[in-house]
Amino acid sequence: MKKWVVYLLGILTGVIITLVGISLFAYINNAQSDDGVTNNAQSDDGKINNAKSDDGITYFEKPGKIAEDKAFQVLQVIYENAALVTAKSDEVYDMYLGTVYLLVNDEGEYYYDDQKTAPAGKVFRQVGIYRYPTKDNNIKTVPVIQLMDK
Repeated sequence: MKKWVVYLLGILTGVIITLVGISLFAYINNAQSDDGVTNNAQSDDGKINNAKSDDGITYFEKPGKIAEDKAFQVLQVIYENAALVTAKSDEVYDMYLGTVYLLVNDEGEYYYDDQKTAPAGKVFRQVGIYRYPTKDNNIKTVPVIQLMDK
């Protein structure tokens, strides 16, 4: 009977150590993947121009160059009013495999996955850069663009 109790205690100890190990691994993995993303800060006039330091966006003092691409498709919504988009790369086959941008919007429009957008009488201007980690923990940097008057 004594051997049976030792065997049972050994199994119980192994299960407890395994559960503690899995919990510790999950905690460490979650802590490393947390990128501290928060919503954009907005100025009194409602425009997005003051990003928090931990959201990965760096805004320019003045808008930069005009993005030459004319149409975009949403890859992933990042914030309520910002999404990673890719530029249309082929007019004939309607393919969106071009440059990746972070498209921000201060006009109250919310984005959704696979949404297609193109300016009507306006242009997309680069207003900053966005840095974010990929699943492989590589840091990607993409231009931040915003729809503006010509």
